[in-house]
Amino acid sequence: QQAHRVSPLHQPLAGFPPAVVAWGDIETEAFKRQSRAFAAALPTPVPCIEVPRRNHFAVILALCEAGTPLGDACLELLRSSGD
Repeated sequence: QQAHRVSPLHQPLAGFPPAVVAWGDIETEAFKRQSRAFAAALPTPVPCIEVPRRNHFAVILALCEAGTPLGDACLELLRSSGD
């Protein structure tokens, strides 16, 4: 019950800002499924990226790696936020 109550998937998502949803490929199927479900619940489509050789602790490291799918998607998100 507590996990359900604090899960972002079960919060109001109207007006959620543009986002990128990512997870590491070294995750449980449940974690990957929850990430996909969250992305699908967002009011506008968002990029979904599985980052190779990473888990949820290390996936953020790909943010600073130019030329990676996650790094490029986040850079594009930042560039488009000024529109």
